Amino acid sequence: MNRFFRRSMILWFAMVLDPARVLCPARGAEVPSLDEILRMEKQVIESRRAIPSGRVTLRTVWTEGDRVPPMANRVTRWVSFFDGENSRCDREHGVGLPDSAREQTISTSDTYIRAGAPDRPVDLFGPETRPKGLRLPDPRRLGLVCWSYDAISEMGYEEVFLNPNRDRFKIESGTDPAGPVWTVSCRITFGDKELQAEYRLSPSHDGLPVYVGLRYPEGNGQTVRSITTKLKKYKNGPGELWYPSEVVLRFTHEGKVTGEQIVTVEDAVFGERTPDETFTLAGLGLAKGRQVLSGAKFLVWDGNRLAADASPVLSLAQEDSSQAPRRRVFLVAISLVLALVAAALLWHRSMRRRTAGLGTHE
Repeated sequence: MNRFFRRSMILWFAMVLDPARVLCPARGAEVPSLDEILRMEKQVIESRRAIPSGRVTLRTVWTEGDRVPPMANRVTRWVSFFDGENSRCDREHGVGLPDSAREQTISTSDTYIRAGAPDRPVDLFGPETRPKGLRLPDPRRLGLVCWSYDAISEMGYEEVFLNPNRDRFKIESGTDPAGPVWTVSCRITFGDKELQAEYRLSPSHDGLPVYVGLRYPEGNGQTVRSITTKLKKYKNGPGELWYPSEVVLRFTHEGKVTGEQIVTVEDAVFGERTPDETFTLAGLGLAKGRQVLSGAKFLVWDGNRLAADASPVLSLAQEDSSQAPRRRVFLVAISLVLALVAAALLWHRSMRRRTAGLGTHE
């Protein structure tokens, strides 16, 4: 009885003096070393990159703030597919509104396809003509890259994790709504500038971050760009993996929120084979007769394949209302120029005939 009482008292005093060392699940009572943290970061990134394929359906919405883009509070729904280097993104901006805009984009090593409004041609680019620098959102980066979902692929995994330009590390144990965490802070330098990073890794979620924040000087104060993540298990082939169910990107300046994007994952499935047609024109569900612009040539989708288009020039009625008046003015101007050129040629020819006639009479 006395032995049990003594052990209970020792445990109680230990929790009072340093509860994190007792409750934290990683390495018992020890705070991990920097090498262990770096190995944890590497494992997190490699496990995400190793996901072979998947389909993620999510919604994003920007809330009010100085940094919020136009048409804030409009929900955008994304359905992202990926299989190796092939990716596709179906986006609907303004979900539930009468003026919602839909766009489907496919990117492979050989093609880049962009299908917008049904009354507009589909853009089809080959390997030599594809737009440079355009990257579709990669859902594998969600919760790891501290940026908005629509531009998440513009940032590398190494913006924070495994960034070689880090120093002044500090590692502490702590708690978060997700549970016990390791809180890591460090300095990141690039050129003559520097910023402070802080992130929290959750051992009970395979070391994934539940918070990433970057603090840097801006104007007359400090700006913090951060993401806070909630994690959930999703199907990954025959097994499961931890993946975000919600990510909140937040900008604050001197403690005031200046912008916020909320990403809510509706569904996610990983490790299943994606049908080949997903990354082709056939997989977009195009209406029969839809025009496709490939290079400078108009084609038409006949429901199964591309065929020659009998009307390669778009009519004015098919053009966007904002472009049609400009096109009409351009056509009128061209017509006037051609008429003036024709008149000048006729006048010149008439003068030559008159001159030749005068020479004959002499």
